[in-house]
Amino acid sequence: MKGKKIEVIVNKPNDEVVGKLMAKAWADIIESRINQLPQAQRLAAYDLIIEKLKKKGSHQ
Repeated sequence: MKGKKIEVIVNKPNDEVVGKLMAKAWADIIESRINQLPQAQRLAAYDLIIEKLKKKGSHQ
């Protein structure tokens, strides 16, 4: 059985609000995934993410 197509319309308030909401959503996803790691590996995972973000930020 083929599903019906659904059209979703989103009225975003402004780019700043959307940016903050997306940042919060990504942070929640990352946190939940890191929390699934053994506790001894969590700090190293955060450090790796921070280093990658610093490198990405310096290339822009």
